[in-house]
Amino acid sequence: MRGFGMMSRERAPSGVVVAALDPEDLPTAVVAATLVVPLRGLSRSTVLAAPLVADLWAATVAEAAMRAGAEVAVSPVAAVDFAGVTVEAVRARWADVHGLPYWFSPTALPTALPAGDAVTRARRTALERAERDEGRWSDRIRAALFGGHRYGVGHAERIAYLRACGTGDLLRAMGELAAAPPVLAMSAADGRTAAECAAALSAAIATRPSVPPSEGGSALSSEGVSVPPSALLSEGPSVSSLAGPIVEGPDSTAAGPSSRGHYLVGAKGVALGDEEKFALHIAWAVLGGREGELDRRLRHEDALTYSLAAFSREFAEGGYGLIYGACRADALEVVTERVEETLEWLASAGPTAAMVDSAKERLIIRQMQAVQSARGFTERMCGYEIAGISAGRILDYPERLERVHAAQVVEAASRFLGSDVRIIG
Repeated sequence: MRGFGMMSRERAPSGVVVAALDPEDLPTAVVAATLVVPLRGLSRSTVLAAPLVADLWAATVAEAAMRAGAEVAVSPVAAVDFAGVTVEAVRARWADVHGLPYWFSPTALPTALPAGDAVTRARRTALERAERDEGRWSDRIRAALFGGHRYGVGHAERIAYLRACGTGDLLRAMGELAAAPPVLAMSAADGRTAAECAAALSAAIATRPSVPPSEGGSALSSEGVSVPPSALLSEGPSVSSLAGPIVEGPDSTAAGPSSRGHYLVGAKGVALGDEEKFALHIAWAVLGGREGELDRRLRHEDALTYSLAAFSREFAEGGYGLIYGACRADALEVVTERVEETLEWLASAGPTAAMVDSAKERLIIRQMQAVQSARGFTERMCGYEIAGISAGRILDYPERLERVHAAQVVEAASRFLGSDVRIIG
């Protein structure tokens, strides 16, 4: 894949950001455009409703595209930092994706909820997506790390809100989201198109309807202010509600042989733009995956776990890491000991140069696979822009990763995964 010689970027006085990549620089069979609204500074109720609003927006955009004769596929986008829609088209119809700013603009979005069962369908889709999201493992860890910040919002709270929110709640959320300056990323456009889209979105925002006041939607903490990522995280490493492994069994007072145990380790992370993320990524890659140390020590040697995951996540304002293991309840003690030993090894002796090189290769392959699709690329572009990072940095990742050496990996592991900074549940 070639570099970013033809990347265009426009930031309008209204706050609208448009990033565009010349179609020749992303040679895929499909092109895409993603338009999202940042969630920073919005009320808690709006953040909770954002996935449902994204589904409703996607339905509205799909209808507008059909009326315009555009041959596109429309999908909702809902992430911790933004919500919106993505449109995709075959390369021969790449010009069709440029209609997205007009279909999505605040003046084009509905001022009333769609008729019929559109809301019911959208609610069902949003709930199904939330209920099958494996990220729910991290709910209590994220709540402990991030507190009242939107990164601490858990699946249970969101699901309860999506089930209960009414017409007024949805209209307020739609209005608040539609009034915010969006970010648009396109995998097929030139500088002139980017400027035109920025102007169109700015004009639409200037005529946006007023947003009704939120009722009971208190703002999330740390929103709307400039805060270092570390300030979003709890000061202490231990949280009483997470003390001890979790055991599930037929009898809650006595775990039998058929009981299941769940072991969680949470750790502070870094924001998307933090330079230390490269060393931290390698540390987590050494731990996780089929080639990782945890898999070797927990599964290959004694088959102690039947489900195992270890990963880190970075967002615009902070990040975290998580180890999750599911095993028999009577194996919890051994699993706990092995995980602790592995983490102590990583933060002290550390991996060999060969292990670091292997981890780098896996990370680079995974990252390049993720940006091979136009949709994956444009959604990543939006995330980078919202984090205040040039979207052109996406493909700098392999080069930046290659500069990291084993001693830096040990240092990062010591800072973020050492025994004095972990949260264990």
